[in-house]
Amino acid sequence: MSSTEMGWACWKKKALLVRIGRSVLEQRERQLEHELKHELSTECHQQLMTCHCTCNIDVNYACAHANQPHPPQTFIAESSSSSLGQ
Repeated sequence: MSSTEMGWACWKKKALLVRIGRSVLEQRERQLEHELKHELSTECHQQLMTCHCTCNIDVNYACAHANQPHPPQTFIAESSSSSLGQ
């Protein structure tokens, strides 16, 4: 095998390893993203369970404000009036 052929073989092998590495990284990234989403939703759910106003409220709003043990008074008024209006 000539040095040029060896160079190509080496380059191809390196390119393959880079592709495999990238694929593994992307797969791991997706897995981490999934784990993080699960962890965040679990944490959000636990916080919601300790929140006093978990009935008939928008979950996204609740998650965004789950660190507040008592939602703002205006939100409680808005949520009760909007549920009556429907």
